[in-house]
Parts: sequence; structure tokens; C-alpha cells
Amino acid sequence: MNITAENENLQFLAEGGQMGELIRALDWSTTALGSPATWPQSLRFAVRIMLDCPFGIYIAWGEEYIQLYNDGYRPILGATKHPQALGIGARQTFAEIWTTIGPMFEGVMQGIPVGFPDFICKPTTNPIPTYPIPSSVGFQNCGSSSPSSDILQSWIRLSTSFSQISGSI
Repeated sequence: MNITAENENLQFLAEGGQMGELIRALDWSTTALGSPATWPQSLRFAVRIMLDCPFGIYIAWGEEYIQLYNDGYRPILGATKHPQALGIGARQTFAEIWTTIGPMFEGVMQGIPVGFPDFICKPTTNPIPTYPIPSSVGFQNCGSSSPSSDILQSWIRLSTSFSQISGSI
């Protein structure tokens, strides 16, 4: 894996298993997000949480819903979507179902959480909640193969606390 020199020294991109390597290796300057060195603090913080978390996390950022996800989320995307989904828009990745999920993405971007308590998606067997990232133009989707609502709520509390303390997110 060839890690771009620019991404190698960005601490928020450290570690993260295979997806951490793929994220560091991608030339983000060719994407709508641009260089990770210029990403807003809220996105950097969300990516750090995502890469550290063993549970599947997916981030769709900006008006184009540029996608980042961790190792835990790879099985949810499956072999037909991964690794092509990294760094491209969700509309492109999910073109075949965009008429159904597009309005959900738009709702989340307006601050409306989306959840599916009865939704079963292999390999996950639990609800897949989607939350807005406060003070940002992105959101995260957390899917897991084990009950994670308490863990997810802890991450959200941590994120909210951090943003209140730092004032920069």
C-alpha cells in the first residue's frame, strides 16, 4: 500500500486497519473533500473515532455525500461496493436504490436522525441508526454485528462533550 506523503503525518488518520491504510493511500486532492490537511476539525474528529472503533461506521460528507468507512463497515458494503465506495459520492455507490435512500440522506443532513428498528441487513442483525454530526455537513451511519446502542450512545456523548469542550468542532 503506497501511503501518500501528505497523509502519512496526519495523526487523525493513524492506525485504522485496512481502511486506515486505504484512506491514507488515497489521493484525496482528486475528490470533492480535497486534502485531509484542509478537512474541518469536525470531520477529522469523526474520522478519528471511525478508525478507532471496532464497530462498523460510515461517514457521508458534504453535498456529494463523499464516503469514508472503517473495517467494521466493509462487510456491510460487500464485495460489489468496496473498495470503490471510498472517496466517491453515495449517489454513485447506491445509484440503484438512490430514489429510496436519497431522501433519507437529505433528512439526516437537515439534522433528522434516521433509524430502522425492524431493519435486518446481513451481516448485521440490529438496527442501523444514522446520526448527523453536530456543527457539520456530514453524518455517520453505525452498523454492528452485536448490540451496540449503549456503545453508540457513548460515542455520541463523547463527540458532543468534545465539541463543547474544544469549541472548534
